[in-house]
Amino acid sequence: MTVLTHTALTDRFTRAVDHARVAHAAQVRKGSNIPYLYHLLGVASLVIEFGGNEDQAIAGLLHDVIEDCGAVHEAIVRAQFGDAVADIVVACSDATAEGKTSLVDAEAKRLDWMDRKLAYIAHLESAPDAVLLVSACDKLHNARAIVQDLEDPNVGNSVFGRFKGGQAGTLAYYESLARIIGKRKVRGAAVLDAVVGRMHALAGVSDRQPLTGQSVSPKTDDDRISDRFWFEHETGKRLYPYKCRDQRSGQVMFRVAPGAAGANKVENQTQLDDVEEVFRHVFGKGWSVRLCSLDRSVEGLYSKDGHSIVRTSES
Repeated sequence: MTVLTHTALTDRFTRAVDHARVAHAAQVRKGSNIPYLYHLLGVASLVIEFGGNEDQAIAGLLHDVIEDCGAVHEAIVRAQFGDAVADIVVACSDATAEGKTSLVDAEAKRLDWMDRKLAYIAHLESAPDAVLLVSACDKLHNARAIVQDLEDPNVGNSVFGRFKGGQAGTLAYYESLARIIGKRKVRGAAVLDAVVGRMHALAGVSDRQPLTGQSVSPKTDDDRISDRFWFEHETGKRLYPYKCRDQRSGQVMFRVAPGAAGANKVENQTQLDDVEEVFRHVFGKGWSVRLCSLDRSVEGLYSKDGHSIVRTSES
């Protein structure tokens, strides 16, 4: 005999709604005056519809709070709603609000968008099931909104002008998401795939292709920069990992940026074999730096020890 269960929601969920309401109070959905809370409630509703638990439903409400409201919210979410919720929220974020607003040049924003989306797609390949459901519901709600605008004769294909990836990049991004979520057999995957198919049809694109480095007018094969982790000196100067798009080459480089990831000016860059030299050039003799990460998985203090770069202690 099959016993049907339902997701029990407690006052934690109510508090999460209020947290989302306050944090996103000044924000609206792209191209509208609809309060952003509408999207967050929609994602949480889909999580519940597809069998998620309360932690996942709360993460659905808060999934954009780091990316759109600031990194400070991670600690708040962790303290108020627990590690399970906070870990999902972090895993559903491809940047922080501070990182995105630091970019003012249109080309830098475009390259940053490409890098973040490619990194997020790769991240979903091995993300925990709890994260995948929340991410799938987020993308499904967004995809349905795009389709609704495509069906509106007053909007149509102009909807893609709201997105940094444009029409080609946006379609390719959603195709990649639909493929990964389908491959991972996430509940709701078939619904997302159908909506993404409809999106392509309405846009007049019959060939569904995933996102690659060539999807949005790429410059060169060496313009990807990660903002998910970085080395930081006590002076505040940061060194970001910098990877070529051709992963088969295995080439890894570093880009030096005094501020947020994606900074336009490349002050120095080096192959991994010469990393000791660039660290000395950037941070000075006898350097000691902190390795920081958006997902908190690789934090630690690193310094030079002979000819090696070693973790000296946990941060």
